[in-house]
Amino acid sequence: MKRRKQKVYVRRKIYLQHKKRVLWLISRLVFLSFLLASIVFLSKKIYTYFLHLPMLQIRQIEIDSDDNELVKRVKLFLPIKVGDNIFFRVSRIKKGILSVFPEIKEISIKRQIVRGGVLFSLTSRQPLAQIIEGDSVKGVDKEGKIFPLFSRYEVQLPEICNSTNNLVQMMSFLDWLKNGHLLVFQKIRKVFTEENGNLVLMLNDGTKISWGDLNFNEEKLHNLGTVLNDLVKRNKKISSADLNFYPEGGIIVTLQ
Repeated sequence: MKRRKQKVYVRRKIYLQHKKRVLWLISRLVFLSFLLASIVFLSKKIYTYFLHLPMLQIRQIEIDSDDNELVKRVKLFLPIKVGDNIFFRVSRIKKGILSVFPEIKEISIKRQIVRGGVLFSLTSRQPLAQIIEGDSVKGVDKEGKIFPLFSRYEVQLPEICNSTNNLVQMMSFLDWLKNGHLLVFQKIRKVFTEENGNLVLMLNDGTKISWGDLNFNEEKLHNLGTVLNDLVKRNKKISSADLNFYPEGGIIVTLQ
């Protein structure tokens, strides 16, 4: 009987110790939860306080670009405004602008903390050619990027007449002409590729130049110019010039 009482006493003692330990753990968890909640609450208060400090607010927003129409449209889109905190997420703003305005190639955003200013510097894509679809006109730059054209250009841009899988190569070819042979580039009215991928140039006077593949070839262009100039001197009107089989097949010229 005595041993039985001792066992009951030991069990009760162990139970009380376990209960005490559980209560201690619960109290610690409650304390830590309260401490964590207090830290979060105070952090939010401090963050909100600094967020609205006058010295950290945007007082001026400037957009630098050669395209005034683009400046107006970007200004309307900007998710930040005067009075907002100057420490906004630059990467998010850049990503948003580039996704909405494909005609922008690069963006530089500079914070001017002392004067509370933010400067946006926009670098626009320069159209090398254009795609006309009904009333819509789109530009294409030398990288083959397509973007809307909202303003007219004084210089006539060659028109790309068919969508092509070789657009990037075609634009590289036009860029080669523009930078090395501007007079030839300025005579081009339309550009397209045939089913076999060969390049065709339609000049302003209606002459069709079947260039062949999209590779650059200084000798080929020089010889074409020599032939065309010689025919012009002889008062011959040219309908087309075929260079698809150059150099083995020479330059096949069709007169009007």
